[in-house]
Amino acid sequence: GEVYYAYVNPIFSISKGYYSDESIGYTIVLCKAQGANSMIENVKLPSKSIFMLVDGSNRIVSSNRTDMRGKKLNNSLIRILYRNSIIEENTEVEYKGEKYLIYGSTIQNTEWKIYSMVKISELLTDIVQFKKKVIFVIFITVILLFSIGHIIIKSITDPVNHIITSLEQIDDLTNRKRIEIKGGNEIAVIGGYINDMLDRTELMTQKILDAQNALYMAQISETRAQISLLQSQINPHFLYNTLECIRSIALYYGVTEIVDISTCMGKIFRY
Repeated sequence: GEVYYAYVNPIFSISKGYYSDESIGYTIVLCKAQGANSMIENVKLPSKSIFMLVDGSNRIVSSNRTDMRGKKLNNSLIRILYRNSIIEENTEVEYKGEKYLIYGSTIQNTEWKIYSMVKISELLTDIVQFKKKVIFVIFITVILLFSIGHIIIKSITDPVNHIITSLEQIDDLTNRKRIEIKGGNEIAVIGGYINDMLDRTELMTQKILDAQNALYMAQISETRAQISLLQSQINPHFLYNTLECIRSIALYYGVTEIVDISTCMGKIFRY
């Protein structure tokens, strides 16, 4: 047949607001052991862990270990549980050559207790596996962060290097070469401002060259005018001196007509 556990509680009568000393009956609650076993089997524990529901007489009411159900706690377990007072706290103990972490709790209004025994080696195995997973996740995260950082840095340094290279190639203000950066980020905006500055500089340089050319042409015209003036001054003097020479020769030979003509023409040139 099936195994049941009974909870018995006496019933007392009340007379004039007081309970009588003698019970008038009992309340008996029967609990099917299979129900407790089903609940315990649904508890997720490591494979070699022990979960026990123990009554007041140290009999194992239910357990995840089928070979322990219905049996009384052995003396070694009793000594471990009661010597260390395993109630409401985790305690490390040694049982059958293995180290366990035991936790105990008393069910309210009963003498029944719940104990869970987990092998520390299994806990450490889970911790090691978790640690490996954490290290793997950290490793992948570091690689991703490094890759993203490299991409971000490259997206900044490459346009900057391109700007520097382009500026090095613009060694002449008359060079129409300009910086070409695709995209709409800040570096592209800076490149656009540099291009605008080069355009304004080129326009200003062209204006300066035009002004210098105009000034140069003005200086040439002034020089030509001065030369023409000197030439206009030199020619009459030359002719006047020539006429004086002719007049002197005419005076020497006594040709008065040539002397008069030369004198008249000299006055005209002197005027």
